[in-house]
This record gives sequence, C-alpha cells and structure tokens, in this order.
Amino acid sequence: MAFVALSWFYSCNSPTENEKNIHMSARQISGCIRNVSEVRQPECGDKYFKYSFGDTLKIDFSVWGNCCPDSQRFAVNYKMEPGTIKVEVKDTAKLGCYCNCNYIIHMDFTGLTKDKYLFYLNYPGLQGDIIKYREVIER
Repeated sequence: MAFVALSWFYSCNSPTENEKNIHMSARQISGCIRNVSEVRQPECGDKYFKYSFGDTLKIDFSVWGNCCPDSQRFAVNYKMEPGTIKVEVKDTAKLGCYCNCNYIIHMDFTGLTKDKYLFYLNYPGLQGDIIKYREVIER
C-alpha cells in the first residue's frame, strides 16, 4: 500500500510491474461543506462523488469529519489491484469542536493503463458508521 499525506506523495511499497508508472496525489479541498446537498449528485444519496478520466483520472468524493481543524487533516491510503483502486481515508485530527462537516477529497492518478476501474472506499464515520463508495470508473 502507499500512504499519501494530503499534498504530498509517499510510496511505501515496491510497485508491481503494472503499478510502476502510476502516480497518485491527494488533497483536501479547503473548507467545510455544511450542506452536502449543495454539491452531491442525486444518484449518490447523501454522498458526493464525481470523476473525469482522460490521461489523468481525477476523483472528488466526500467524507465527514469534526469541524476543527478545518484544513489538511486527512491521510489517504491506497492500493492498486487488477482493475481496482482501493482507498482508505483516515481523519488525523482529534475532535476539537462540537460540530461536524463534510469535506471533499480530491485525488489524481496518472499512468493508469486500463480504461475501466472499480473505485472502492471505506471510511469510518464519526458515529461508528462506514461511508462506502463502490463506483465503476470508465475512460
């Protein structure tokens, strides 16, 4: 697996032959989105997910977190498997306020060789719930 602290790229694994040229970066979009309905797509329910896939796969998705602090607080862990991108997001901040917000995580992948992937995310929520994304992504 490779760990990415938002805004920086760290590769902690020995990539397979197919992963050698894959590069990923991730960052939190600044600011709390208090009303996810302002940005969500109706087919995603209360979640927000969108992507574009050309030379670079660009993905935006939402996760919940405590309002304080409000910036660069998430760590992203990802693993490439044949036809699958598995992502785990961890909130690195301690609970600092009595409020919760929706945050958008942006990821870029370059060097992908397939035209179709399953994007899979599990994110432990604030109340023991799990936010799950299982999205088919096509070029």
